[in-house]
Amino acid sequence: MARKALVQWIQRALEDMGEASTQEITSWIDERFTWGASINQVANLCARYKQFTKVGFRNETITNPNGYSERYRGVIWRLTDGS
Repeated sequence: MARKALVQWIQRALEDMGEASTQEITSWIDERFTWGASINQVANLCARYKQFTKVGFRNETITNPNGYSERYRGVIWRLTDGS
């Protein structure tokens, strides 16, 4: 996906969701397009463009019923005020 188009879709995703993690934004984009975007693409663009603001960081470990644990780490993003 072209960079400018992906930035516009990230902005639309955050307009719909308010605040969202990098993984949630990527999932939102992947649901709408067959080619999608990688988590690294989304994270790099969110960090580079001033219309996106880092709000926080989520660090969770979830233990599944089968005994395995999953670790989730990700940044929470939102639109900068006035964009």
